[in-house]
Amino acid sequence: MHKPRMAVLAAIAAVVAMVLVPATAGGEPNLRIFRGDVNGDRIVDQVLPAIEAGGGENRPCVLSIALGKRDGTLGTPKDYSYDSPRTSAPFCPDMGVVADLRGDGKPDIITTGFQWYSGGYLTLRLVRDEIRVTGLYPGLPFPSTIRTTDFNGDGLPDVWSSSDQSMEIRSFHSTPDGAIVPGTVSGCSSQPVPQHFLADFDGDGGQDMLLSRRCEYASWAAELHFGSGKAAITFAKAQDPHEVFVTDIGSDGVPDIGLISHVPQLRVQHFRNDGTGNFMEV
Repeated sequence: MHKPRMAVLAAIAAVVAMVLVPATAGGEPNLRIFRGDVNGDRIVDQVLPAIEAGGGENRPCVLSIALGKRDGTLGTPKDYSYDSPRTSAPFCPDMGVVADLRGDGKPDIITTGFQWYSGGYLTLRLVRDEIRVTGLYPGLPFPSTIRTTDFNGDGLPDVWSSSDQSMEIRSFHSTPDGAIVPGTVSGCSSQPVPQHFLADFDGDGGQDMLLSRRCEYASWAAELHFGSGKAAITFAKAQDPHEVFVTDIGSDGVPDIGLISHVPQLRVQHFRNDGTGNFMEV
């Protein structure tokens, strides 16, 4: 009978730790230098996007890539230049992730730029020791981060970004041909990266996003956005923040939801999931 309480305490501790650790800690992918297997040898490599290379008709950009070794070390970085297809400056990306967009075993480098006022995702591949541009797709303006997960459960990595400049959080789905198209998660968020958890709350095989988000520096909302696109659920809305966490109240393997508020006093709420994304407060 003590299991639920212990789970709650552990979850609260995890939330507090998350709040105290800076958003850029823990190997997050948007630290300018990002990591992933770019050459398909199943060893993690390191990628450093170059600073804007300047003008010129071809708008050259550079990725500095240090290939990983089997002993866990990195080789000597090598610069790979490519021509950006963007038509306005800044032409070159400054953040990215590595994922296999097509599911064909060939890694893609998915990039974007903090100063890209029109947004966009620029996709690249390392092929025969050269960088090739594979696509340029709509994205979130002035992104603070770029991250991947599988929202719709099709086995392909999708992309999401958030921004405190355009005050948005938004997801984008990948297609079997490697394109990136608008996704199902979309909302106002004035935080660079809102507090969040990813889990399959409705049992459809895709990841859903539990958010504590602030909109336009006003009200806060604790919400669950479904990767399938069905209507989001709002668990709380207030002038003061709610922290969110995931727990398993009944130890049944189904992700449940918890909220923590501090005003007017500390309060912890729990919402039990029936396994299909329907919740009841307990």
